[in-house]
Amino acid sequence: MAAVQAAADSGQFATADSILTAFEHVEAGSADATESAFWRAMLRADPRNPAFEPAEARRSIEAYLAAPNPRRRTEAGVMLRMLDLADSLRAVQAAQRSSAEARDRARDEEVQKLRDDLQRTQAELDRIKKRLGSPKP
Repeated sequence: MAAVQAAADSGQFATADSILTAFEHVEAGSADATESAFWRAMLRADPRNPAFEPAEARRSIEAYLAAPNPRRRTEAGVMLRMLDLADSLRAVQAAQRSSAEARDRARDEEVQKLRDDLQRTQAELDRIKKRLGSPKP
């Protein structure tokens, strides 16, 4: 476990996962192997992990919870709720970004329309000035 923690602390999540996977194979079916599955799920749920994918983290935690008598049921449940919350926040952020982009596009279109209208008005004023400015002989 110390090697796993050292690897995770130094950002080597793949190494930490490999150590835990090897342990699970050696200790298959034991309570310690189930504990190892919990820590693998936690590593997958860590946003610092370059391979972080919320859906994969969720599946790992759910698989851990499906094991008989998981010791860290409460912690795993909390992490699932945290992932749900993070997903909700990402969705809200994406909706806000989309809304802001739509608002910016609409504003840009309105500004362009106003510029076009101004150019047409200036062109019309120039035509009127020319007609009024040169007297007939």
